[in-house]
Amino acid sequence: MPHSYRYTAGVPQLSTKLSVVILVAAVVATVPRAVSADQALLRCAFHNITVPVEDEVTEDCKIETPGHGPSFCFVLFSRNKVTQEYEASMRGCWQGGENQCVEGAHRDPDMGACYNRKNNGATMLFCCCLSSGCNRDFSPLPPMQTRTEDEDIEPSLKKLADRSASKALETGGISFIYIILAIGALGVGTSLTYLSVLGFRKHRQIKDAQMHFGYDNKFSKGAQEHPGSMLQLDNVSLFDLAAQGRFGAVYRGRVDDTQVAVKIFPAGERQSWEKELEVYRLPQMEHANILSFFGTGTKINPQTGLTEYWLLTTWHEQGSLYDFLCRNTITYEQLLLLADSIAKGVMHIHTDIPASATHGYKPAMAHRDIKSRNIILKDESTACIADFGLAIVFESGANIGEVHGQVGTRRYMAPEVLEGAISFDQEAFQRIDMYAVSLVLWEMLSRTKDCDPFPKCRMPFEDQVGQHPTLEDMQETVVNRKSRPPIRESWRQNSKLSLLISTLEECWDADADARLSACTVHERLQYLIGNLEPVEKKPVDSVDSECTALLQGTESSDTFEMQQMP
Repeated sequence: MPHSYRYTAGVPQLSTKLSVVILVAAVVATVPRAVSADQALLRCAFHNITVPVEDEVTEDCKIETPGHGPSFCFVLFSRNKVTQEYEASMRGCWQGGENQCVEGAHRDPDMGACYNRKNNGATMLFCCCLSSGCNRDFSPLPPMQTRTEDEDIEPSLKKLADRSASKALETGGISFIYIILAIGALGVGTSLTYLSVLGFRKHRQIKDAQMHFGYDNKFSKGAQEHPGSMLQLDNVSLFDLAAQGRFGAVYRGRVDDTQVAVKIFPAGERQSWEKELEVYRLPQMEHANILSFFGTGTKINPQTGLTEYWLLTTWHEQGSLYDFLCRNTITYEQLLLLADSIAKGVMHIHTDIPASATHGYKPAMAHRDIKSRNIILKDESTACIADFGLAIVFESGANIGEVHGQVGTRRYMAPEVLEGAISFDQEAFQRIDMYAVSLVLWEMLSRTKDCDPFPKCRMPFEDQVGQHPTLEDMQETVVNRKSRPPIRESWRQNSKLSLLISTLEECWDADADARLSACTVHERLQYLIGNLEPVEKKPVDSVDSECTALLQGTESSDTFEMQQMP
């Protein structure tokens, strides 16, 4: 029997690095960094020691987050107990910073602010900076006095000023008189800002106690229209760690007699939690091929004083499609059924559904991070889509904005995203999703017994770029060389696989407008399922109403091509 953890005071301490929630930097500075009006996005390097490198993503955040304040890039360093040197544990974008770090970061884009802090016996170093990519090669500032919650932050400021002055003298970029003036200004700024820091601490305590949804230590079961259904988070038992991802850790848990998956977001990922809630609480969002939402809640972690955000969903023992494919090969029938369930899930995400007498309007969406790790197996032939932290919702009549950075997992990024295109409409976002779907189809195809007696578990482009590609690797491979994952000649010669191969190749077309929609992929797969041998033949779905609605628009030409195929 697995060891059970009763959650009473924060995440169970599986290890120091897994239990540490990113520490908030409360350093100050003399002059805030000016942000030009046209600088709408801040691009930060992302890294997490608990996440496989292939899952690292390019992370963008807005300079100013409405209602939450400015954002910045951060690095969290942990001290190696053997070498006693600082090693980067996490990198990313801290959104809604409440000025914790922005006011403490130096105006020089090569500089930043850091402070040491003891956390559960471990020495951590939280650093922040303000320019795009500044946290990728960020080195720790010189050692500083360890700061606790009640200590003054002036030592951090002095070290930051010393580091800035040292670099200026080495490069000859700043004269001595400017250094003296800067240090003098820091002294004045420290006195003024000390009072604001005390005020911020008090404000933070109040804010954490009166959370966005107004129910600390509890979670609401179901959607927003049922706010009274409340349970104590202390009733949630956590067992083994199931996964560690970009947005948080996922545990196998239990509420009363019900097994659940418990996703715990750290304080810096509040927006991701809010985005998932926004998606799950949409009317008519429930679908057989969308991971089922169970409940949500917040809780203050007493070790850090910061709020954790909990999201509970249905637990499925098989885990992610990626893990399943690495453990198993699949049959041709499984390939079709899994692929079709994915297509139906994506089709539901992409489709807007009109309001009815009993249900509200469901807007269309784009997922923006489709990959085999974000697809959960309900059983060995049925999948559902999960992880909506990067989703974008297309509300009727709303402006989705003109600037959208590179988000998602770089291995699955479409060519137009890798090229740096930043202006997309609804259809463009959904075609980007379909490119990622094609790579997932290839992953399943490469693990199908009909393709190879001993197929190897591998990720898309692993043959071309290896297991740890950089963004530049993907740009060179996908954009410049126009490469795609290999399709073996023996697969093409298999008559059963020809239409499926044609389908996935059309989905990863370099021309986004030429890619198939989820509806068309679903219809093609239904055609193949309907032509299974009698012993393996499965019932074919009736034409989905949402697919029918799509076919009345731009899908007719795609469907016609499918009907002409043998």
